[in-house]
Amino acid sequence: MSDCTAEALTALLEARALLPPGRLAAALEFVLARQNADGGFATYERRRGGAWLERLNPSEMFGRCMTERSYVECTASALGALSRVRAARPDLAGARVETAIERAVQFLRSTQRADGSVPGFWGINFTYGIFHFVEGLRACGVGADDPALVRAAAWLVGHQRADGGWGEHHAGCREDRYVEHPESQPVMTAWALLALLQIVKPTAPAVRRGVDWLVARQRADGGWAPGAVNGVFFGSAMLHYRLYPAYFPAWALARYVVALGAS
Repeated sequence: MSDCTAEALTALLEARALLPPGRLAAALEFVLARQNADGGFATYERRRGGAWLERLNPSEMFGRCMTERSYVECTASALGALSRVRAARPDLAGARVETAIERAVQFLRSTQRADGSVPGFWGINFTYGIFHFVEGLRACGVGADDPALVRAAAWLVGHQRADGGWGEHHAGCREDRYVEHPESQPVMTAWALLALLQIVKPTAPAVRRGVDWLVARQRADGGWAPGAVNGVFFGSAMLHYRLYPAYFPAWALARYVVALGAS
């Protein structure tokens, strides 16, 4: 898959692991080959069928499942990997990678709605989408003061709950709108913090309140409560990724500590 390969590339390049040139080139080619005409990245292959195929959907359960499409999440992961390849191995990158990055950035920008939100596809929902949106743009050098990122931060701050956390309900995936969960969720709070820490200072009130919420709810074993459903596919199939409540909050707190030290 494009995002799995891209994330593996990112991890190896960040760790400065020795990756045989042939394998690095093959992974890069795999990711590039999944870029669609609109600049976004698909999962397994480029989009090969028209939207009309959705009318032939026989599942009676899943939506948007008949063709590949471009995803915010896959595009963000691809941008992260391509940007790191460009920096670490300019001999492999070249004009093709540069063009792919430019087109991917344009696609991401096109997914942002007027209110600053970005819908996701594989997670719940706008909180997940905006997390990837921010990660992708920042990875390729878009400044934190970019209007699109400023709008994204404002949307996140505007949807922070009174207790300092964030929580989104899976019903919004079917209704194509933001639906607040009755309770703040560790995973959504982590996604929001990860995005905000790429845009605003770690001393920002929204960040501090979100961090306090996560810290106060860490369990004795070091993890967090599973919380509500956090994953989705094809708009109607809900998934609970059991490791999400472990590593996303830990990642958010780690990013906060690093940002606080740098400031």
